[in-house]
Amino acid sequence: MTEYSIRKTKPEDLAEIASMEQSIFSEAWTLDGFRDALSREDNIFLSIESGEKIAGYALCYGMMDEGEIPTIAVGEKYRKRGLGEALLTELIKEAQKQGIRKIFLEVRRSNQGAQHLYHKCGFEKVGERKNFYRFPQEDAILMAYEMR
Repeated sequence: MTEYSIRKTKPEDLAEIASMEQSIFSEAWTLDGFRDALSREDNIFLSIESGEKIAGYALCYGMMDEGEIPTIAVGEKYRKRGLGEALLTELIKEAQKQGIRKIFLEVRRSNQGAQHLYHKCGFEKVGERKNFYRFPQEDAILMAYEMR
């Protein structure tokens, strides 16, 4: 696996993260959206670095004892190196420390790679959301992780 480090996201990371988000998702978060997320104390916002570059990021909203992952990504050139699994595993640990007992996320039905990663990290399918995504329109698989 590639050398990497995981840390809390800093304000100076956000432009690079927003740029990565724009290159990956058809309905991408904005820089202002990331700034707002970083400013909220209950949120967990992690970055994974490879060398000096942000290789990926993960955000989890904290709401009492539940969390929701609205966005998580690894840059295209950093994929298939275990970084997504490392990032998600660290996010789960941080959520548990914060008292979160269950984490939810949605994933495109067609995104088999992400679904495989989430299953590997302990997430289970708990439902579907019809026409959840646009551009292109697609159903979402709702997944949940329960702390052990």
